[in-house]
Amino acid sequence: MACCEKCWGQAHLRSICTGKSQVDCYAEIIKEKELTNNICTPKEQAGMYWDKEYQCDTRYKMNK
Repeated sequence: MACCEKCWGQAHLRSICTGKSQVDCYAEIIKEKELTNNICTPKEQAGMYWDKEYQCDTRYKMNK
């Protein structure tokens, strides 16, 4: 599965504020979202890779 673009962007901002690595911040965000059952939608996960016509993440489509 590809990285969630929304969470990756949030991790970047959090890393700037905290001084932690973006990877560590991303892992924290994913854990927080799982604990609160606040999972991003497929469209949010795809970000700029969302294909409007096919309603899917093109990164996933390319790997098939």
